[in-house]
Amino acid sequence: MRLFQDVILGSLRKQKEEFMADVYRVLSITLGTPPKATEKFTWEYYDADEKFHKYVGTPVEFYKQHHNKVYSVRVLLLIQP
Repeated sequence: MRLFQDVILGSLRKQKEEFMADVYRVLSITLGTPPKATEKFTWEYYDADEKFHKYVGTPVEFYKQHHNKVYSVRVLLLIQP
């Protein structure tokens, strides 16, 4: 019984990796390839008051600056046929 469960678990993990590769591929095609952890990127945006902001830094620096903030806006991404 345990061997059967291990085989199923291994199969599910492999399938998950394949699905995640597909998700990464689709996101890379639609949004562009994400920067490496040490590669600088530029993010430009306008806030609700139409004030321009620009961030230049690495993904790790961005995470360290913004990971502990609490945001009141939630974004839901879904596919609706």
